[in-house]
Amino acid sequence: MTDGILLSRVSPRGDGGVEFVFSPEGGGEFSLLLSDEFYLDWYSRAGNIISDDEYLFLESEAEYHSALGVAMRLLDYGETTAAALVRKLTQRGISRDTAIRVSEKLCQLSLIDEERFARRAVRFYLEKKCLGRSRILAEMYKKGFGREYVNSAMAEIEEEDILLACKKQIEKKFGGSLPCDREERRRAVAVLSRLGFTSSEISRAEKED
Repeated sequence: MTDGILLSRVSPRGDGGVEFVFSPEGGGEFSLLLSDEFYLDWYSRAGNIISDDEYLFLESEAEYHSALGVAMRLLDYGETTAAALVRKLTQRGISRDTAIRVSEKLCQLSLIDEERFARRAVRFYLEKKCLGRSRILAEMYKKGFGREYVNSAMAEIEEEDILLACKKQIEKKFGGSLPCDREERRRAVAVLSRLGFTSSEISRAEKED
C-alpha cells in the first residue's frame, strides 16, 4: 500500500466487536474485527480513504482483539502464568508484543493472579505430588512463575510439611522404610533426592513415627 486504502464499511456485529471492511484498488474486499470501543471513533470514516499508518494501527488492534479472545478461551482450561500465556499465544502465531500486551491486560483485570496461583501450585506439588523443595522450585519455574511469586509461596512451607511429604514417598515407594542393604539404600536415597528431598530430610522423615 502506498496511497492508503478505502474503508468501505464499519459495522457492529451481533456477536460482539466491530467489523471494518476494506476495498483495495485491485478489487475485492477484506475485513478486520476490532473491539466495540472503535465504533464511535471510526464509523464516520466509512467511505473514505485512510492512511497506511491508520490501517497498520487498525491491523495491530485487530490482532490484539483476536489474541484477547484466544487468551480468554485458554483461561477456561484453568489458571496460568503471564509467561505461560505469552508462550501459548506466540505458539498460535500471535506476535510477542501483542501477546505481552494481552497478558498485561489480563493481569490488570486480575484474570491472571500469579500470587494466588503460585500459592495453590506450591501446595499442590507439596501435598498432592509429595515433592521436596528443590523439585517444587524446578516445577514452578518450568510453569513460568516469576521469582517473586515463587519465593513468596515457598516461604509458606513448614519443615513439618516437607517431612510429611518425604515420609509419604518412603511409604509409597519403599513400604515405609528404606532398604537395609547399603547399595539398595543408596539407590533409594537417590530416588528421593530426585524428588527434591535433602539427605537430612530423608533421614529425619524415616525416623519419624
